Amino acid sequence: VLINFEGINYMDSTGLGELIGYLQKFEDRQRKMALLRPNHRILGLLKITRLDTVFKIFDEREAALAYLSAATA
Repeated sequence: VLINFEGINYMDSTGLGELIGYLQKFEDRQRKMALLRPNHRILGLLKITRLDTVFKIFDEREAALAYLSAATA
């Protein structure tokens, strides 16, 4: 699943909790999730919470799609 953050300017702890919950659900089913183009504010929030080490974050759609379509190791 690719979540496109273009046009999203704000996220609070509820949003972070939802992202984490979905990531766990996808990983339980051997699926992948990636975040595309979070703005500097959201990226800063992900870094402060160290979630930038948990989520795959991409600036380019093609790179994100390549990651998502690659076989899971």
